[in-house]
Amino acid sequence: MSRSTPYLNKPPAYFAGALETMRNTPLYLMSRVGPSVFALKGEGRSAKTHKVYVGHAQRCTCGGGEARGELCVHLLFVMLKVLRV
Repeated sequence: MSRSTPYLNKPPAYFAGALETMRNTPLYLMSRVGPSVFALKGEGRSAKTHKVYVGHAQRCTCGGGEARGELCVHLLFVMLKVLRV
């Protein structure tokens, strides 16, 4: 089985900033839609609900980092806080 993206030996330059942003952003796990789909919501009435898909390729409905090939705060939250990877 081959990887769709290359393995990285160390985190990319943006990663430290993204982790800090994730730590300072209040996010809540609303539900597990499936075994690999999670619904997240931020604080406040105007906060949107985003779905995070974890699997062969990770993606989020926010579209925050996908265009740049980066992980958004929602994906980082699910990986680190929910799945504890």
